[in-house]
Amino acid sequence: MLKLPALRARAAIFFEASLMAGIKFSARVCAGKGSFSVALVAEDPLAIKADVPQPPEGGKANRALVLGLEKLLSCRVRLLAGSTSRRKTLVAECSREEFVAKMKADNK
Repeated sequence: MLKLPALRARAAIFFEASLMAGIKFSARVCAGKGSFSVALVAEDPLAIKADVPQPPEGGKANRALVLGLEKLLSCRVRLLAGSTSRRKTLVAECSREEFVAKMKADNK
């Protein structure tokens, strides 16, 4: 069970991320792959599949995912849910059109 300070810290991070203006999207992450890459999922334009080179230990893969997406999208990205899961929910401070355009441009 989480102690109260840890619970407050997690709640503060969630509250900050939920106040961000932008789009919420989901990601399926494969950690420990050769290089960073992302691809849109065909069925859902707000879902991605991401490969990150870092292992899923101590939050390394989560940090790599967020930093890689921030570089690709040129905007702030925050993890909302799924810190210990392969399926993650994130929020990016950009419009839906910008998100889809940049993801499609990266896959060419």
